[in-house]
Amino acid sequence: MSTSSASKIDHPSLALTESYDEEIAPLLTTIDQIRNRIADIDTTIDLPAIVVIGEQSSGKSSVLEALSSI
Repeated sequence: MSTSSASKIDHPSLALTESYDEEIAPLLTTIDQIRNRIADIDTTIDLPAIVVIGEQSSGKSSVLEALSSI
């Protein structure tokens, strides 16, 4: 067993920190960059809005599923 492997076993938090630094931190940086680019866009997207009213078990979910092709 190498010294670095042994130290990771002795100090599990070290392995977690290394995993964060190597794998998770770059992903979070990318997410932040995407959010910043989206925030810079002045265009708003109008999302469709729909209200479905009806008694329990009257098929409201079935109608929405059919409309949205889920």
